[in-house]
Amino acid sequence: FESADKLDDLAAIYEEIDLNAFRQNPYELTNLISNIARREKTKNRSMALFKKAWQDLPDQRSQLLSNLNSDVFWKMPEIYDYARQGIIPTETSLRQTGNWAGFGNIQSWDENGKMTTLLNRFLTIATQTKRLDELANEVEQARAKLKTWQAGEPFLALINLRRGRIDESRATFEKLLPTMKGVQNVGYYTHWEIAQELAAHESCVELAIQYLEMAVKEPELMSGNEFPYTPAKPLVMLYKQRGRKDDARRLVLQAVNTKRERNYGNHQYEAYQRVRNSISLGNELRTLDYPVDAIRVFQDALARTDDLTAAQQWGNNSKKELQDGFQAALKALKPEALPELLMGSPDAAGKQPTSVDLVLLIDSRELDRTTMTSALVNLVRELVNKPDMLTKTRQALSQAQTQRPDDVSTLIIATELAIATKDAENTRSLVTSLIAAIDREPLEPQPAKG
Repeated sequence: FESADKLDDLAAIYEEIDLNAFRQNPYELTNLISNIARREKTKNRSMALFKKAWQDLPDQRSQLLSNLNSDVFWKMPEIYDYARQGIIPTETSLRQTGNWAGFGNIQSWDENGKMTTLLNRFLTIATQTKRLDELANEVEQARAKLKTWQAGEPFLALINLRRGRIDESRATFEKLLPTMKGVQNVGYYTHWEIAQELAAHESCVELAIQYLEMAVKEPELMSGNEFPYTPAKPLVMLYKQRGRKDDARRLVLQAVNTKRERNYGNHQYEAYQRVRNSISLGNELRTLDYPVDAIRVFQDALARTDDLTAAQQWGNNSKKELQDGFQAALKALKPEALPELLMGSPDAAGKQPTSVDLVLLIDSRELDRTTMTSALVNLVRELVNKPDMLTKTRQALSQAQTQRPDDVSTLIIATELAIATKDAENTRSLVTSLIAAIDREPLEPQPAKG
């Protein structure tokens, strides 16, 4: 119908049928309403069809509103009253939707983890039409009638945020946070939804961080979607804003180690999602200035050739994006970072490393033609012409050797530095120490059959 430019005819058919057929799954209906709303000549018809659905499917009103994600539709003047009826519960709807009715109706996400929800669309309309005071009164009245409506208090606090009563709202959310444990009670997205509103106000950012920290503890939120579409993404952004880079890194590494749980029933698409997630996480670590971590993520994804092959059905650029990210992370490795790299950074669990990561690079998966290099060794060789950094690196090496005297990787870096600076005496001593360290920890024996 759309390709034949006959959506108007399709809408006319829907206006004549019993819409109860869509009671179990109203998405097809709301998808049609959204599509005809985007076209100028059928825009008015979209509201007529919506009104019919509103009357025919009273128990699906919240779902109808949530599925309508057309900006054109939400700009229609009539929509405010419908949204108000769908969000502020009645005794009947509260029994159907639960005590946190009003929250958790997600329409879309953007790549920065910002959600478009039924509630924030409604609050935006109320703000633009100067109805916040009127809305606050209606919510107060509903709270008085519906004693079990737990969402009423935070709903009112969000309205007050928009009214500029920031201190009052912050105090409410500080009081509520300890009571909002368990997504089974308050809904999967409620902490995230509240945090998004709080983060818009400088004096509430720290509280927004606390709400997001609660949200990222929910495994389904962290494992079901690609990283940019989880609460971890806005939390990383706020950590960066607050100068908490280590916390941001820890959170991204936790996401790297999180096993994806969502089953799409299509192994090619699931592989594509894993690859896309690796691209997102690698780039996140690279922009946080942790190129070594980024290199690991990109290398691991590039090594999963089965995933790359399966993902091609959904797009041919993924492998190139991984390769480009890998090369960008390599370029971000500078000799100036060597002292910090030698000391290492804690892992996702906060444990200090027991050895230096040499960042080994293998140029081919075919053993008969591959070569192995180390990104850190390459950096060491660049220090010859940087006397200031040479001194700092030697100090860091000395400290690393004191803390980890048996670490073979540290000895390799020290030996390479001695060779690069043509320090023959130190080279001989370090090579002797390196051989002794290797002898103390021999490689695992080769299997009998190779």
